[in-house]
Amino acid sequence: MVCGELKHLVYFYLDGTVGKVKSDEFRLHIDVCEECARYVGVEERLRRFLRSRLRPRSAPDGLRERIHDAVVHS
Repeated sequence: MVCGELKHLVYFYLDGTVGKVKSDEFRLHIDVCEECARYVGVEERLRRFLRSRLRPRSAPDGLRERIHDAVVHS
């Protein structure tokens, strides 16, 4: 894996949506590339920070029904 590919895949890796082979390649690369290891570390910390600060929000009452009706009647 090269640095550009890692940076393209970092969000998929952090989400756990890359396959095992790519995930293994990803980990091997960050073991030997200090710059990419720092990059991944920053992204992980940013993600944790945002999750700790952002609260899930619910959709307003009736939104699901309005969307359903709009789709059915379009």
